Amino acid sequence: MKKFNYSIVFIFVILVLGCETAPPVKAIAWMRTLNSSSEIAAGSVINVSVSGVTMPLSGDEKLVANRLEEYVSDLLSRRGFVISAANFNYRCVISYKTNMGTRIAVNTQEQTSYISSMFYDTALGVTGTSLFNTVVGTVMPGAGVSIDVKETAAFLHNISVNLFDRNNNLIWTGDTAWETSDLDILQNSYMVFKKLFIGLPKTENVLARVPRIKKDRVIDYYTLFCKNKWFTSMALPYQIRFDPLIENRQEASKSRDSKLYTELSITSELPETISEGQNLAAYVDLILMSEMALPSGSAEEWKKNPLSETIWEEVQLGGRYIIGNNDISRNIIMNLKMISGGNGYSVNKCRIVDDDEYNIFTQNMINWQNIAKEYLIRYNDFFE
Repeated sequence: MKKFNYSIVFIFVILVLGCETAPPVKAIAWMRTLNSSSEIAAGSVINVSVSGVTMPLSGDEKLVANRLEEYVSDLLSRRGFVISAANFNYRCVISYKTNMGTRIAVNTQEQTSYISSMFYDTALGVTGTSLFNTVVGTVMPGAGVSIDVKETAAFLHNISVNLFDRNNNLIWTGDTAWETSDLDILQNSYMVFKKLFIGLPKTENVLARVPRIKKDRVIDYYTLFCKNKWFTSMALPYQIRFDPLIENRQEASKSRDSKLYTELSITSELPETISEGQNLAAYVDLILMSEMALPSGSAEEWKKNPLSETIWEEVQLGGRYIIGNNDISRNIIMNLKMISGGNGYSVNKCRIVDDDEYNIFTQNMINWQNIAKEYLIRYNDFFE
């Protein structure tokens, strides 16, 4: 159990550090998923294997592959699958590849526009100036107007996931690609896998285990992993942040060398929106792992217009966790509020709730899902 906890902590740290200074609108990876007529049984045993190559580098990829295998195993386990190399029902074969290329950008005094990106396969024997060099040229199209053309390195990450049954028949496949300025494919791959797997079956009431933070380290944890950071969630199209820490300033008069002087002491506290700070890791995990959000308002308002901006000004996330070494499940509900101007959501309240309140949330979520499905069926019904 300890080993599993440490694995989750590492994955969490990677995700949070990757969220720093992120914009409110999420970047999108290109994705494609296809499945055969064969049903994938929920709760089945899956064997996971990973292989790949990072084209600009020549080192051994084993550690990268192992880390991607950890990400996949964690996400599949959260959906109720059992990960094992023996007596498995399915094989999950993952391959990845990173290509290096160039990105051309045009900078004016008003804005920066990316014109194009080009990527190469080293097997083609690309020649010329090193792609890591930055080439800047200045064009003067008219009096008083200057345009800078900048060429920088860019990287295209590709991941494919293939699921085979015992007879080696391909029954499900997922492909994705995204462009970034970061060579490290691990930076965004966890979230990419999560989006790929959202269509796979999920066993209900599978609880994630998240570490509990030491009482005297809660503020340090918040400062390192939450302060001034945006978090990406599948449940919403905008990113999410916590409120800033509360700083209390106290003046204390002391005597030194027979002279009085004033000392200003500063103590930090968690935002009032966060209750039971030792559960902070679980609160962040809820943001990262939620697949659906519950809008505000009543069922009548949802039926009238499920896309109304009004009902999405405030939303709820909810989940059940085992926190720390205590095997008792805890119910978490988080309230989010749209930031003024629509620039993402801020956490308005996150807390542990009793079973009665959580059951109400769960029932409301079921009602919302049914209404949303009915709306989509009507929306896509174009023909007689």
